[in-house]
Amino acid sequence: MTTGFVLIFAVLFLGGVIATMGDRIGMRVGKARLSLFKLRPRQTATLITILTGSLISATTLGLLFAVSEQLRTGVFELENIQAELTDAQSELRETQQEKRRVEDVLADSRKEQRQARERLQGINESLQTAIARQEETESQLNRVESNFRQAQQRLQETTQQAIALRREIDQLQAETQSLLDDRDRAIGVIQQEIAIRERQLQELEQQQADLDQQLAELNSQYAALREGNLALSNNEVIVERVAQVETTAAIRQGILQLLLQANQVAISRILPGEFGLDTWVLNVPEATDDLIQNTQPGMEYLFRVNSGSNYFVGEPCVLAGLECVSVEIEVAVNRLIFSAGEVIASLALPEPSSDLSESESSDIPDLLEEYGRLLDLTRFRARLSGAKGRQITIADDQVQVLRQFLLNVAEYRKNNPRGLTLRAIAARPIQTADTVSVHLVAVQGDRLLFSTIPTVVESAPE
Repeated sequence: MTTGFVLIFAVLFLGGVIATMGDRIGMRVGKARLSLFKLRPRQTATLITILTGSLISATTLGLLFAVSEQLRTGVFELENIQAELTDAQSELRETQQEKRRVEDVLADSRKEQRQARERLQGINESLQTAIARQEETESQLNRVESNFRQAQQRLQETTQQAIALRREIDQLQAETQSLLDDRDRAIGVIQQEIAIRERQLQELEQQQADLDQQLAELNSQYAALREGNLALSNNEVIVERVAQVETTAAIRQGILQLLLQANQVAISRILPGEFGLDTWVLNVPEATDDLIQNTQPGMEYLFRVNSGSNYFVGEPCVLAGLECVSVEIEVAVNRLIFSAGEVIASLALPEPSSDLSESESSDIPDLLEEYGRLLDLTRFRARLSGAKGRQITIADDQVQVLRQFLLNVAEYRKNNPRGLTLRAIAARPIQTADTVSVHLVAVQGDRLLFSTIPTVVESAPE
């Protein structure tokens, strides 16, 4: 800054000195009326003034060029500087374009990073869902193991009962042969008893066959659960619907919608968390048209789609989009099976063993065994009558009411062991598709003793 002021001051001072000298020289030349180069005195004075001004300019430029390197550079290298500036501006624009490209690549990278994080979050959620399903499968495995052991125990008990009944029948037949000649009246009684025992034997044999089937299914489910995650079990209801049938076309459309829903359920169960629900994976039986032809318009039907086998989570054929999930279509008229209060099953309680003490005979475990037999008989007769419900509810699932009923019956049997019968009656009208809901009653002859029905007044134990 100081050098600049000094330079300006020097230029002004030097210019003033030179101008003063030029003026004085011009005045002297004018007064002396000198002539240079054959010019007039006035023209000579003018020439002197021009030369003096030029000397001032030359001195000023020389001084500026001598002192300021930037001025020398600006005057003599301006074109080069402008060319370099143009190149620099071009490089700047290219650099800015490259910067924008890098920023675009960076933005794409950040977007891909966000998408990767979202995919990672989805994978974490799928992993948590898989862990939850694994825990649910382990719980189901424990339940299946428990049901498996109970089914084995009931099968053994049913087999023992069948053997005992067969022995009784053989014994009664032997007694009948020995009393044919002199006990005609006894023959009728014995034959009637044989018929009753035969019916009981048939029922027990049917129960044994059902238990064998259940045991086979439980074995299959048990093995399946041991091997992996079971998505659909054999004969499991996938979807069901109760609908009023109006026309054959409406029946066909309804079954098609039911199959579409079953297809979505099967995919969501076998491939949880996956997309592609528009893929068809069901293997529909060819007899579907026969079921449609057998329906009658104007009636209400139960339509049900059942799994034809066991299928696991992640079935390869489903992943490949093949039609490999075998299903069965069940169509049944939704009619009235049992009226409210109708007896579905009845079981006469045996007398307690005489060699047990009073406290032992009144204990509830032996009554629970008879209660289990009554439930099996109820389930068998309901299925035989055409009920399609997969569950049985007792006393509207009021555990305390059922417990009190069994305690009352056990207490009553201590002093009144003879002629006590348990019955399972329909709690409400039961149609084909309904859950089999029953109440239990205990009777002695025609006398009602106890019941799980809230409105029934129970008789006090004698």
